[in-house]
Amino acid sequence: MTISARRTLRAAVPVSLTIVLAGLLVPIGLHLSRGRPTIDDGPVAVARQEAQNFFSLDYRTGPADTQRVLDLATNPFKADYASKRSQVQTGLTLKKLHLTATITDNATALEYEHGANAWVLVAVDSTTEQAGGPSQSNHYRVRVELTRIDSSWRVAQFNQVG
Repeated sequence: MTISARRTLRAAVPVSLTIVLAGLLVPIGLHLSRGRPTIDDGPVAVARQEAQNFFSLDYRTGPADTQRVLDLATNPFKADYASKRSQVQTGLTLKKLHLTATITDNATALEYEHGANAWVLVAVDSTTEQAGGPSQSNHYRVRVELTRIDSSWRVAQFNQVG
């Protein structure tokens, strides 16, 4: 074998091995990635938004604020909140309350998800201001139970857990 042929062979071996290795690894990688379930971020996003809506109310915008809560809800939570809506708005107006919720980046956790159901834990820091009075801070921990209806997640239960 000539020197030129040996050089060509030496160059061809690594290239051939790379092609064979890639041919083996790519199908294995595709198989493994298909086997992993994908995580739906929808329930966490909806739970976070609903907690923000629920704990952010203002006596000047009460009807719109309470409507935002209802927009993300389904029964039984929707029916329960709707039945208390006027009472909430009256309390806001009489006391001239302004509630502001803060939910930090790491304040949500997907507790359970299976099929069309999910539970999300949300930590909410809330500040309540009353006209002419001092502000008050509260810390809430809620479990938001969600149901997927068609392609949208909706809040079915909203319960304080801590």
